Amino acid sequence: MIGVDPETGKTLTGLAQALTRASRALATPLGTKEKDRAYGSEVPDTLGTHASPSGRMILINRIFRTFRNPNNGLQDIVAKKVTALIVGTGYHVSIQVVYDGQEHEVTL
Repeated sequence: MIGVDPETGKTLTGLAQALTRASRALATPLGTKEKDRAYGSEVPDTLGTHASPSGRMILINRIFRTFRNPNNGLQDIVAKKVTALIVGTGYHVSIQVVYDGQEHEVTL
């Protein structure tokens, strides 16, 4: 697939393009894309809440569900492990993904 960097307008391919699709799906609230209400994630719903152990588990679950939602177009990216650490009043998130047969770690 070929994509476009939303900030620079340059062409993206490979892992960079896949991660751009994933970050867009994670950042888009579920049900807000006009022509595809099933696109997006519930991750933005966790923003603005204080970090807690139960909130951490909810966040991890929502990230996995985003990658598994077929409407997000992320079938070529497999999220293997999501780690969310409580840092102050927020989270430090790390996602281990498999793309094109290779493992990569993405930090949010």
